Amino acid sequence: MRPACFPECTLTKMKLLNILSKSLAAATAMWAAGIAVYFLFFAQVTIRGVNLSATTGQPPVSQAYTQYQNWALYNGVSGVTAVLAFALLLIAGAYTAWRGSLGALVLLTVLALVASFITGFSIGGAFLPGAFGLLASLILRFIRKEG
Repeated sequence: MRPACFPECTLTKMKLLNILSKSLAAATAMWAAGIAVYFLFFAQVTIRGVNLSATTGQPPVSQAYTQYQNWALYNGVSGVTAVLAFALLLIAGAYTAWRGSLGALVLLTVLALVASFITGFSIGGAFLPGAFGLLASLILRFIRKEG
């Protein structure tokens, strides 16, 4: 049995799902860009070590040190490339979610989830909320399409 306001209720539901999906897509793109900016410009790596020296007839001398270095400089071109590729993957997924291209969104969401899982102990953990945002947007698109 359909409610009395069937066409209007369905239209309102579709608009709401569309707004939620696009909002998640926009949030995912902003998250990806923010994480990329953080890693490339603000993240620091702590380097700790011990210098040991000894001369004949003298006790060994040790000195502990701590250094801080920019994440991008420490990881080099491969690290910067990985961060940019990951951010662009999520931004492309957010763009396809915004445009409503379901096939491409499925592909990009699966790629983002797999990449987040594989790189989970390094940069993937920071991009995981964006991958989940794509997944949520994809689910809302499926609900909207089926409704």
